[in-house]
This record gives sequence, structure tokens and C-alpha cells, in this order.
Amino acid sequence: MTLSLFTLFLACGDSTAQTDQNKEKQNPATIAKAPDKTATNTETTIPKNPQTKPQNTGTPKTTDNQDTSHGANTGMPNLLKGLATDGCDDGPGIFGAADYFYNEFQINGKKVEGTETWILHPNKKLVGKWKEEGVSGSCKVVWKLKGETISVNRKGDLGIRVVNQLVNDTCPKEIVNKYEDTGKTIVYDVIRSSDGIAKFYFARSGKFVGQGHHKKDKLQFITDKSCRWF
Repeated sequence: MTLSLFTLFLACGDSTAQTDQNKEKQNPATIAKAPDKTATNTETTIPKNPQTKPQNTGTPKTTDNQDTSHGANTGMPNLLKGLATDGCDDGPGIFGAADYFYNEFQINGKKVEGTETWILHPNKKLVGKWKEEGVSGSCKVVWKLKGETISVNRKGDLGIRVVNQLVNDTCPKEIVNKYEDTGKTIVYDVIRSSDGIAKFYFARSGKFVGQGHHKKDKLQFITDKSCRWF
């Protein structure tokens, strides 16, 4: 699945079911509130698919009824708190979901380990469809990441190359089967600033992926919200 922000979504290539439509945020200091927006050998974390192409959607309402446990484990700001979960009701498809990719990395010498989580919040029509498949509310797909630090390709002060491995999911089987991606290589360039902000870019294209924070040997980032249509 680049779905790992790996097909979803790179010296070998850029990847993350994340797409290349992400635009850099204007105010890094507010990253914890996660604004609205959104390798293996391709430049995505989910494979490129016309029907599931992410789209930016204004400023939807936000809710706090989501799992925010990830950020608490890093010693850094919780990037999953207050994420917008709606705003994807009108689009090219009927069944849509607001989605994000959230990544964490731990560096030990040259070794890098971490996780990538694809989070999907279904719109009203998709909620009903998912209930029939035994899934209530939001779901997620998790990849384990393992790799090493490398030289920067285009920009930044840190290069990271990891391979993803699908380890867990709570989404409908059709989602996982369609976007499952494992064993893919993803390469990032990272800019770490003195104020603790970390910005991630695809190493091959230089396109912005997401931003978060860094603290000692730990890093995190989240993509901007996008709408994915099924």
C-alpha cells in the first residue's frame, strides 16, 4: 500500500499512498493542529489512482474524538489532536474519506526504525457502507519502517531511506487489498530547524510531504489533510 506513506504514500524513487500534491504549510509553529492538505520506486505512499486522487478541501470542521496516542509516545507535540475529519462529502466520488499519513522515526547511529500510519475518516455515505463490512467509524493501516540515514539528495541536513512492511490494519478488506503495499523503499530529505520543526520532502523530486518535529534522535511528521475517493 503506499499506502504506507509508501506507494501511498528515494534515491530509488519517491513514495508514500501519499501523493505529490502536498503544499508546504506557512506556519510551522501551528503544525500540532494539523492543517488541511496531503518512496519504493514511485513518488506516492498509495498507488496513484484517478478515483482516489487526494484533493484539498477548504477549512472543514474539526473534532477531537480520534485516537491521539501516537504523539504522546514521542515526547513531542501530539500531531493527531484536533484533526479535521470531515469536509469530504462533495467530490468526484460518492464514497470519500479525509485521510492523513502520520510517521514516526527513531534514529540509532545510522539505523532508522519507525512506523507509518494511514488514517481514514469516512464521509457520511462511506460510514454506512463500512458498517455493512463490520467497520465502525475511522480506520487505519500501519506499516513498520526500517532503514538507515543517508546523504541528502536535494535539500536539508538529513537523508532517510526506509523499507516499509505492512503490520496492522483496521480498515475494510477492499481498502487494504486495493492499496496494500509492502517491501517498498521510501527516501526522504529532512530539514531540521533550531526551533524543533522538521520538514520532510521526497528525496527524488524535492516535493514537500509533511512536517512535524524533531527531538534528539526522534522525528515525526504528518501530511496535510486530503480527500480520497473510493
